Amino acid sequence: MKILIVCPRLCHGGAERVAVTLANGFVEHGYDVVVMSNLFDDISYTVSDKVRLFNLFNSQENKIKKWVRAISNIRRVLKQDAPDVVIGIMQLCSFVARLAAIGFHIPVIATEHNAYDRPHGVKMTLLGKIFKYHVNKIYDRVTVLTHADYNLIQNRMSNVVVMPNPLAFSPAKEVPQHKQKVILAAGRVDDWHCKGYDILLRAWGRIAQDFQDWTLEIAGVYKDPQTRIYLDSVAQEAGIEEQLHYLGFQDDMQSLFQRCSVFVLSSRYEGFGLVLIEAMSQGCACVACDYNGRQREIITSKNAGVLCLPDNVEDLARSLRYVLSNDNFRHDIQRGGLKRSEYYSVGHIVSLWDSLFRSLDKK
Repeated sequence: MKILIVCPRLCHGGAERVAVTLANGFVEHGYDVVVMSNLFDDISYTVSDKVRLFNLFNSQENKIKKWVRAISNIRRVLKQDAPDVVIGIMQLCSFVARLAAIGFHIPVIATEHNAYDRPHGVKMTLLGKIFKYHVNKIYDRVTVLTHADYNLIQNRMSNVVVMPNPLAFSPAKEVPQHKQKVILAAGRVDDWHCKGYDILLRAWGRIAQDFQDWTLEIAGVYKDPQTRIYLDSVAQEAGIEEQLHYLGFQDDMQSLFQRCSVFVLSSRYEGFGLVLIEAMSQGCACVACDYNGRQREIITSKNAGVLCLPDNVEDLARSLRYVLSNDNFRHDIQRGGLKRSEYYSVGHIVSLWDSLFRSLDKK
C-alpha cells in the first residue's frame, strides 16, 4: 500500500514530529511512503531512509503563490505514484491535499492536532472555526486525538475517528536507575500562557523551600525577549531563581526524560499532550493538568500519574508536593506510567491506522 503524507515542515513542531514518526512506522510495517514537505527548512527529526521525500514548494516565495504551486506539485506526485491514500498534517496541508486530489478518486484523511474547544478567554479564530466545523466535512476521514473531541463533533460530522499520537521513541523496558531530583516541563516557552508556565512557577514557589535539593527545568525555545522578562519576574516573585533552569531547545528529549524524575504538564489547555506520553515512556512520574478530560484519557488510573485542575496554582502545588514527598508513590507511578505508555507505541498506533485504511477500502 502506498501512502502520501503532506506536512508543512519536518522540524520544531509536535504535529511535524508525529508526521515523521508515522512515516517511519509505516515503512517499517511494509508501507511505501512518500512525504511532501518544505525541504528548504532544516530537517530536525530523523527520517527513515526508506521514506521518499519530495519538496512541497518550488521556492521560498510569496506565501500564497507557493501554496498554489504546491497543489500542482502534489498532483504531479499523485499522478506519478498513484498512492492509495493521502494524509494531511494539520489544516492547511490537509486542505491543499484535498484540492490537489480532485479527480483522482484517492481518499484524503485530515488530521486535527488541537482541541475543538478552548477555555474561557481563549477564543478560536473565525478561520479556525470554518476549517474545524465546515471544511473538515470534505475529507474522507478526519482524525481527532481524543474521545473528548470526538464527543464534541460527532453529531456535526460523520467522518470523524479517534487517532492518538504515537510515541517518537520506544518505551523503556524499566525505569532508569540514574534518575535525578529534577522536575521537567517541556514546550515552546513563548507559548507560556497556553503551557501554563506562570502557573507552574508560582506552584513551584509554594513548595520549593521544602525541597531544596530539587530543581525545576524547562526545555523549549523562546524567541521573544519579553517572554523571559515576564517569566523571570514571576520566578523572582516566587523566590525560585536558584531552583529554576531554562534548557532551550533539546534535540535529545529521550535522554532528558530518562534523567528527570518528575514531569509536569501545566497547560491551561492541551489537545492531547505528546510530551506527556513521551515522559511516561521513559519512567517519569507525571503530574498533568487535565483539560476537560483529555489528559484523563492518557492517565487512566491512579498508578499511571497524577491529574490536577488546570489554571490552579494551589492544586498543582499540592500535587507536586505529594509526588516529591512520597518516594514509594513516585516510584509506583513511574512504573505505572511506563506501562501505560506502551499503548501509544508506534506499532500499536500503526495497527489503528491499518483499521482506518480498511474502513476506507470497504467504503
